[in-house]
Amino acid sequence: MVENAKRGVMMNALIVSFIHYKMGTVTPMVMTAAMGLVRFLDDPQVKLHVLGHKDEGDLQRPFKSDNPLAKLLGLGPQPAADQNGPNAEAAAGGSADGQDDEEEEVVEEIVEEVEYVEEDEEEEEDAAPAAGTPASRPPTSTADKKTQ
Repeated sequence: MVENAKRGVMMNALIVSFIHYKMGTVTPMVMTAAMGLVRFLDDPQVKLHVLGHKDEGDLQRPFKSDNPLAKLLGLGPQPAADQNGPNAEAAAGGSADGQDDEEEEVVEEIVEEVEYVEEDEEEEEDAAPAAGTPASRPPTSTADKKTQ
């Protein structure tokens, strides 16, 4: 965990230094310093050993690693579903408030639009003259100009 933190700090410093050297901007340096302090204070080991929090909840070992990209894409671990909660039907495979049905409709509309655009592009390619024909290329010499 410490090695990953060191590697992250070094990569951050390298990137920000490059941006500062090439573009002369100070804002990324200030933001990186502020975010580094926030990350430091948010680290579970700092909370336990420096700030004196008790090892309960998220601070119990092994610490859970947080992947924001996985959360954004919905690929991370899903929270346990409450059997009697409002989303119990969705957890059991049904749809909560028809949300799954709406998502499927949106996906179908997008697929139809993409197919329609691809058909239009194919029609335009068929209507356009081939690249090697004299009509598709501009005249380059006086002989070409005379023949047209």
